[in-house]
Parts: sequence; C-alpha cells; structure tokens
Amino acid sequence: SSGINAEWPLRPGEEKLPKELAAKKKSCNNIQKVLLEPAMTEDDVEELLEKAQELQSELNELHQQRMSKSDNADEKLVMFRKQAMMIARKKEALAEELKECTNEWTENENELSKKEKSTDCDSALIPLL
Repeated sequence: SSGINAEWPLRPGEEKLPKELAAKKKSCNNIQKVLLEPAMTEDDVEELLEKAQELQSELNELHQQRMSKSDNADEKLVMFRKQAMMIARKKEALAEELKECTNEWTENENELSKKEKSTDCDSALIPLL
C-alpha cells in the first residue's frame, strides 16, 4: 500500500500539495512557451511603439470628435432654453393682458347693465302722451 489509508481523513497539507504541484507545472509550461518564442528585436519594439502611438492618436481624435459633438449639442440646448424662456415670458405677458382685458370687459358689462337699468327707470318716469 502507499502508506495512506483511504479511510483516514487527509491532513490539510496533503490536499494542498496536488494543487501546488499543478500550479507549478502550469507556470513551468508558460515559461517554456515564452522561451520558445523568438526574442523581440529593437525593430519589433519600435514597430509596437509606433502602433501604440497611432492608436493613441486615433483615441485622441475620437475623443475630440465626441467632445465636439457634445459641445454642439450643448450649444443647441442653450439656444432652445433661451427660446423657451422667451416664449414663457411672452405667454406670461399675454396672460396678464388677457386678464386686464377680461376685467375691463366685466367692468364695461357692469356699467352697461347699470345704464340700462337707469334708462328703464327714466322711461318709466316719462308720462305717456
């Protein structure tokens, strides 16, 4: 027998060993893959740096475009807000004017009604001929 009885519970150190061994093997395989790849030359590094700079330039350009669109949208919003405020002021002024006209109309109706009543009374006082 191997010295470990299956009926006996495993000790904490014994279950950790297979996991550590598997991790070490995986790490060793990764190192071997890297070693098998050809070494990078200065030209390779320069090419990668150029690509990185190109990508950064593209990112900057896209960012500028997005900011430009955002600025245009903000400008349009400001214009629409100004127009909305002007319309709201006009609406308020017209509402006030309507209220004044309605009050004047009511006063004129009341005055007309009083004059009609007064005329009715005056005509009743005139003797019939």
